[in-house]
Amino acid sequence: MTTDKVDKIERARLLAMFIHLGEKRRNGEDYLVHPERMVSKMQDTYSEDRKRRSATDPNWRATREWISNNGDLTCATWLHDVLENCKPEQRAAVFSTIQSFFPLKVEGLVFCLTHDNSQTYNEYIDSVSQYPDAFKIKCVDMFDNLTDNPTEKQTLKYRNACIYLITKGVEIPKFLKDELEI
Repeated sequence: MTTDKVDKIERARLLAMFIHLGEKRRNGEDYLVHPERMVSKMQDTYSEDRKRRSATDPNWRATREWISNNGDLTCATWLHDVLENCKPEQRAAVFSTIQSFFPLKVEGLVFCLTHDNSQTYNEYIDSVSQYPDAFKIKCVDMFDNLTDNPTEKQTLKYRNACIYLITKGVEIPKFLKDELEI
């Protein structure tokens, strides 16, 4: 791993830690476990090298290698909720920090993943689905949220959004369809 990639990923983790400080998930865990689990799920799900190698060695895990080779995606995964979860008066400063310390791709992914409440959820998810890397992160986000005591309303929202996308010809990952029983 190059120093630049390590520093960038560590900056993303630290910014997420700062923004989510004191936040809890529905199950009482610190909020930071959510993006941490997501980074792991991203590498487990999308690492082609892992899939190839695991065919011959099922215990092989490429976490550090995958993260190193997918630094921008990893950063955006860590930061995917920071704009939505920060205080409204901090939003401009947080966005400016992202612009200053991360590549344009990370900025774009985080912005794309931030749900603007002027959009319906289906409009939002349709927009996200237009960007493959953002859609990967969003699918993993929905999956992880479904493992954290989701409300019936949240589960229904995700199921309806996925069905909506399927009718538009968007392929939903198997792990998410299975979780939603679609």
